[in-house]
Amino acid sequence: MQYQIIKTSIMNIEELHQELQVVSKRCKGFHKEVANDSGISYVYLSRLKKPEYKLTDTEENRTLLKKIIKNYRRAVQRRIQEYQSLSSEISVIE
Repeated sequence: MQYQIIKTSIMNIEELHQELQVVSKRCKGFHKEVANDSGISYVYLSRLKKPEYKLTDTEENRTLLKKIIKNYRRAVQRRIQEYQSLSSEISVIE
């Protein structure tokens, strides 16, 4: 299954909110790390991810959502690199 990376730079607040919901659902186990990296509480991140939570369309809110989405993607990339490193170490042992 292929996933499309969407450029967040041209999205409005509703589109960013939807993208956050999609990304966060696919990134199980990263929520506390992303909240910490984003400088917000885990509780606030949990609230932001809810479909019924509405944000005012301001530059500050758009910037926050972009930052959170970017931090989810970075967390996934870090995990991939850790697994690749582990895989390399296992190959050397064999």
